[in-house]
Amino acid sequence: MKKLPLIMGAVAVAALLGAGCAKTTESPSSNAAQTPLPAATNTAPGQTAPKTVGTGELKDLPAVKSLPDPFDDSSWVTTTTKTGVALKAPVKGTFAPTWTYTLLKNDDPHLNGNCYVTEDTVYKRTEFTGYESGSACQTTTALNPGPGVRTDYFVFHNDYENSKGVQVTETHLFTFTKTYPAGFDMDTYGATIERVINIID
Repeated sequence: MKKLPLIMGAVAVAALLGAGCAKTTESPSSNAAQTPLPAATNTAPGQTAPKTVGTGELKDLPAVKSLPDPFDDSSWVTTTTKTGVALKAPVKGTFAPTWTYTLLKNDDPHLNGNCYVTEDTVYKRTEFTGYESGSACQTTTALNPGPGVRTDYFVFHNDYENSKGVQVTETHLFTFTKTYPAGFDMDTYGATIERVINIID
């Protein structure tokens, strides 16, 4: 299970979930950013609302190459969401995605098992560093050669006991979007998204 110490001690989040797990959306990332980002806003630059729920069988997401170490530099910025989840991702450069964060309701209609599925998702991956098998899921839209738009949804769950002694399950969603040109290096971009996912804390 992913360890989220900041979430476990967050009384405000526990109260929110106890009231029905209201949905919040944050969008702290933009490719135009040049300096460390503030702790998330409620605007979603470049994002559109998810389309209808998908029903088709998802294929396995193809493996990507390994990024060299060190993989991050000054273009990688850490942002902590209001629920205490820390994500480090590039905010400028060829492979910087636009991303948003949402605390999902556990009965969100786009959830199919542990995966977030829309009519455009084609691929999925369910094994990640630092997560119990099957406790997290990445779904991805078609990997067309371009130009086009790629969207990746990453869902993971966190179980904890709130201040009232009630067992709570939080469902976290990160959405990564990239508009890319013809000839785009999709393999390096996919490896970047995988690295970002693996260091979410």
